[in-house]
Amino acid sequence: MARYKRHIVRYGETMQSIAALEMDDVTQWITIVKYNQLEYPYIVESDSDKIANIEHLVTIGDSIIIPEEASLTQADLDEMTIQDKDEISKLALGQDLSMVDFPNFFDSKGTQDSILQLDGDNKGDIKTVYGAENVRQSIIAHLLTPKGALILHPEYGSNLHELFVKGNVSNTQIIDDEISRTILTDGRISGVKKISSTLSALKYESNWEVELESIETQMDFVISRDETGNFAIM
Repeated sequence: MARYKRHIVRYGETMQSIAALEMDDVTQWITIVKYNQLEYPYIVESDSDKIANIEHLVTIGDSIIIPEEASLTQADLDEMTIQDKDEISKLALGQDLSMVDFPNFFDSKGTQDSILQLDGDNKGDIKTVYGAENVRQSIIAHLLTPKGALILHPEYGSNLHELFVKGNVSNTQIIDDEISRTILTDGRISGVKKISSTLSALKYESNWEVELESIETQMDFVISRDETGNFAIM
């Protein structure tokens, strides 16, 4: 993935000096001017000077686009746009096929069926989820899967199915603890907090607040990937 660089205009700069700094080629100032649709004198000293041609002039503190692709991993977190941070989350938190986008099924069936289903995107293809939504789906799948049921992954899953055996109703705290433990096994999650939980007969309901790893940590996940796209987690 690539993004265009941005440059904040500083006092004393010219289009030529910006081209030399950002593109290592002073002659590229014309390219920068054209891309940003600037007109002579391009850079003026104040906002009042810019009013004469506000759409085609810049002044100190304004941002201009450098038409040269730069890796997102080279970005300064303090200068990142919301879109850039969303892209980082997509990369760091992963993407998968949508398998749990039917809450009515879970509301009526609970965890006993351990069944997931694929969903369409209304465009003739299979729907996908990414970023925080992918983490939410992973949590649901993790909770639904009996621990030890996944071949070659004996620690994956939860023990919730054992806590709802007919005639053996567990107390709320035991169920809460198992949900919390299961959620925290996901390395993309830094914290979990129970908002509420109730247990009546064999029906259990709860609400949870899940905290994802910070954008700084997500950025570390992204920049530690090698050229094959695999993560090198330290």
